Amino acid sequence: MTKTRTLLASLLAAACGTLVPPSAGALTLDPWSVPGRTEISVRNTDGTVFSIRGNRPGPALSLAKLYLAYGVLAAGDPADRDAVTHMIRTSDDLTAARLSAKHPTAIADTIDRFGLHGSQAGPDWGSGVTTTDDVVRFLTAVRDDPTAAPIIDAMATASPVAADGYHQNYGTATLPGAWATKFGWSDDGTINATGTYGNGWTAAARTYGPPDQLTRDIHVAVGESPAPQAAEPAGPPPGSGSWAITGAQLKHQVRCADPLNIRKVVPDAILIPTMLASALPRC
Repeated sequence: MTKTRTLLASLLAAACGTLVPPSAGALTLDPWSVPGRTEISVRNTDGTVFSIRGNRPGPALSLAKLYLAYGVLAAGDPADRDAVTHMIRTSDDLTAARLSAKHPTAIADTIDRFGLHGSQAGPDWGSGVTTTDDVVRFLTAVRDDPTAAPIIDAMATASPVAADGYHQNYGTATLPGAWATKFGWSDDGTINATGTYGNGWTAAARTYGPPDQLTRDIHVAVGESPAPQAAEPAGPPPGSGSWAITGAQLKHQVRCADPLNIRKVVPDAILIPTMLASALPRC
């Protein structure tokens, strides 16, 4: 472990010393620009928080799978790990139903564990409520939690098309620096939501309308021009063929081999060459 720690420290120091990070990635919201149909919550790594109707409970949609996944993983059955990864990556309802049947209190347990006071489990996994504030609170709390690692990895590799054919390419996932997202939608597509990790921020949003409406409202709120489709992730995992990954991805990659939290000195938005990142541990 000492050799690993020394290698980690030296490589992170080299990365920080040789690369210049982009400008800070913190998001700000203009509350006057967001129509009543949409709720947005943001928590930046610098501690600033923005919430536009973020405490308003509404359908959890498939964002409930985040709470379900954590409760299932916390139960500790290794046989569930692959099912959780598939459920989050493809937003597969059948897998969610099977996991919920096996772990009927998983969502409620997660809500209680993280004090998500605006959320409530329903009689089945898909009928609960949550707030965008709670989604951000949860995602922020589990960012470096080993139990949540399969969830975040699956969010970072979300399928372009979900198990039911819905396109996962909208909302907070289209913001600059977004690198991991869970998507949610109603069966008829008239309510859409996303929860996203970005470089320097975590965000969640929900709109009562189609997915492009959510994308448009979010981009207007942060002062960005709406994107026609999801932005490319800030950097895929090592081995994907990209020349670099971001500091946020690197910190997630090495979290289990860094008990001294050396990774905290790495800016989320810095670009780390894949060749360098591949020499570090992967959790």
